[in-house]
Amino acid sequence: KLTKFGGTLREDVIKWLQDTEDVFDRVQLQSANKYIAAQSYLTATAAIWFRYNKSTVRDWF
Repeated sequence: KLTKFGGTLREDVIKWLQDTEDVFDRVQLQSANKYIAAQSYLTATAAIWFRYNKSTVRDWF
């Protein structure tokens, strides 16, 4: 199950990325769709960061 990621210091971004990638692999999600899907699970600081930096993020993982 995908979980939300807010970008707090208590959250482990590497673990979130690995867990999210595991889910994507299980459902055989295509790379282009991974990028779109991951965005919808960002909240708070992570969502704000992505909004301002998405032009520099080329691909998922």
